[in-house]
Amino acid sequence: MSVDILMPALSPTMEEGTLSKWLKQEGDTVSSGDIIAEIETDKATMEVEAVDEGVLAKILIPEGTEGVKVNAVIAVLAEEGEDAAKVEAKGDAGGQATEEPADSGEGMKTEDTGDEVEAPKAAVLSDPSIPEGTSFTDTTVRDALRDAMAEEMRRDESVFVMGEEVAEYQGAYKVTRELLQEFGARRVVDTPITEHGFAGLGVGAAFAGLKPIVEFMTFNFAMQAIDQIINSAAKTLYMSGGQMGCPIVFRGPNGAASRVGAQHSQDYSAW
Repeated sequence: MSVDILMPALSPTMEEGTLSKWLKQEGDTVSSGDIIAEIETDKATMEVEAVDEGVLAKILIPEGTEGVKVNAVIAVLAEEGEDAAKVEAKGDAGGQATEEPADSGEGMKTEDTGDEVEAPKAAVLSDPSIPEGTSFTDTTVRDALRDAMAEEMRRDESVFVMGEEVAEYQGAYKVTRELLQEFGARRVVDTPITEHGFAGLGVGAAFAGLKPIVEFMTFNFAMQAIDQIINSAAKTLYMSGGQMGCPIVFRGPNGAASRVGAQHSQDYSAW
């Protein structure tokens, strides 16, 4: 039975990438562990390793193709004794979703009589604390976080963001997207991969009167900075007899995520 070769993900946030080069060609024999292709994003390049043995029967995505969706079928591997010319991809080549007819929701016809049945109406919930006529905007959680930070940064020049990949890469999970363009490198600061170090810098900046937002790429890595968070940021107001506060925000994603290891997936909410 043929085996589909899928476009892999380089990171939990990757949605698409460029298939830059094929290292094997149609008709080549492939063994498990062979490097068959290279893919890349704006951040990294990775080799695609075969996990099965057989003959590379069909290449479905030519090298140089950009915007290839994660888990799209990029090639088909024929197993021993299988006719390579007859194999077909079992999955979706190119990652194009199949569109299904949209249901208008205005009514449905029964199969037997053809009578129209009115679609059920969704209950409309109301909140008496929200003034009548208030309009709403659909948004994502990460954009809501970004908008809240931007609002505070516009209101108060002492607020700034620092952390790994928050600036040039627009945030590991795109929460700080476009903040660098609006506020500049002085207030959106990329840091080295050293949580203990930049958390300490943030705490010191807060002691000096600034208001840092310190982003951990995942909150699991806050463990590296736990001394700064607990013994410096949290305790100083008490230990200084109320003379020195620490106006600081530590933020980052928390809990399990797809395709990441255990050291990225711990839930710190109980802490």
